[in-house]
Amino acid sequence: MLAAEDRAHAAAEREDDEVDALTAARRRAPGLADIQHEIDRANRGDGRLIAVYVDVDGLKATNDSEGHQAEDLMLKHIVGVLQTQLRSYAPVVRLGGDEFVCTISGTTIESVREQFAQIVAQLSLTPDDGSITVGFAKLARGDSPMDLIDRADRQLIAARDTRNQEQRGAAPKSADNETEPANADSDNDPPERDPEAQDEERA
Repeated sequence: MLAAEDRAHAAAEREDDEVDALTAARRRAPGLADIQHEIDRANRGDGRLIAVYVDVDGLKATNDSEGHQAEDLMLKHIVGVLQTQLRSYAPVVRLGGDEFVCTISGTTIESVREQFAQIVAQLSLTPDDGSITVGFAKLARGDSPMDLIDRADRQLIAARDTRNQEQRGAAPKSADNETEPANADSDNDPPERDPEAQDEERA
């Protein structure tokens, strides 16, 4: 009986170590391991896995104007919405600061984009609780977790650039003229893939 209790206690401690204390999202290292498991499972199945890179908008401004507690509440609220709206087994991983990544398996990038449009709309009902910018990437053959995450991140940057241009009244870049974002590290980019295998969308 005592041995069973010790095992249960050790398992609970391991779980605590793997979960971000503030947001209840998965920590980076165990979260990346979760995503690798999702990739392996997708490769054994229908190959469908979508990564969603999530960046919380205006977190520093909130901290500067309202303090650290307001920043913490915003992060907790947004992760809570993500965990409520996504499947219970879909990992929500805190990469650091205000950046998170989710993976959703067995579905299309169009369906995930629609799902996150609803999440963004829900967050807009309480704008003081925060908003997000998101980028999407579809699993391609040979992807590591960081390959998939990096492509989703680049699409987030492109989405934010387009939004900023529209807010300034400038015409957004066309898909034909779109170039790699200046702050993307080309040395770490994954190798070029067939366009049909690399479906990149943005919010």
